[in-house]
Amino acid sequence: MKLKKLEYDDIKNVVDFIKSNPQKLSLYNPATISLWNGCIYDVYFTIEDNILIIAEVEIENSNNKRLMLPVGKKIAPEKLKDIMNLLGYKYVYYVSEEYINENRNELEQIFAISRQEEYDDYVYLTSELSELKGSKYSPKRNLINQFLKNYSDLFEIKPLAVENIDDVIELTNNVYKQISTEKAFNILACEKKAIENIKKLWGLLEFKGVCIYINKQLKSFAIGSRLNPETYTLNFEKADKNIKGLYQFVDREFAKLVRNDCLYINKESDLGKELLKKAKESYHPVFRLNSYILELK
Repeated sequence: MKLKKLEYDDIKNVVDFIKSNPQKLSLYNPATISLWNGCIYDVYFTIEDNILIIAEVEIENSNNKRLMLPVGKKIAPEKLKDIMNLLGYKYVYYVSEEYINENRNELEQIFAISRQEEYDDYVYLTSELSELKGSKYSPKRNLINQFLKNYSDLFEIKPLAVENIDDVIELTNNVYKQISTEKAFNILACEKKAIENIKKLWGLLEFKGVCIYINKQLKSFAIGSRLNPETYTLNFEKADKNIKGLYQFVDREFAKLVRNDCLYINKESDLGKELLKKAKESYHPVFRLNSYILELK
């Protein structure tokens, strides 16, 4: 068994395999895996015996590496240990709570199990995000109303298309220039690269999105992709921070766009950032998907 670096020509095989074996955690979304490849981590993979094995290897320090939980047929903890030893990996990241609960007794004999809260996913009902009904969403509706009051004759909503990806990249660059801290700068540089990859991978991956133009200039966008038959992931969302209510407006418009295609919207994790946590909680997730780490004893 040998892992291969994920290249453009491999993506369709990975996409098709995951589509046939749909996952719930957003980091198993084929779009997420493909778009962020080469950003901080390089992705390696193999498909053998009806199992997809994916690894992330840090670009600047190849000793910092981990497997993701294999996708495909159910894999026993003992078999997982054998794969890790064969490939030379000590950690498995992004392990679902379902797998932990189904195999806890055996897992505890082989692995140290730890929570990975910064990678817990926030999941919402698409119907709630598209309608924002009830008192709990009153602050969001108020902000949207302020946006509509100030810009009702000035904005235009366009669906995401390959023709406006360049506008999306330009807006991302403008946000990128406003970042002052080095850490945030590096993260956004990586996100910028991932967004640029949308254009390269258009046609291989299933994207949907909305773009909000004001005075014919792109000021906000939301881009998502199919995670599983009942869920879309909201991969990227940006808005001009100087336009009040624009974030809330584009978020609702994205939910409207996909409401006939999915029951849930997965807004990914908060990465352990308090501001992201507050923003995601303010939309009242219907549940969270917990993530775990397995470390070989």
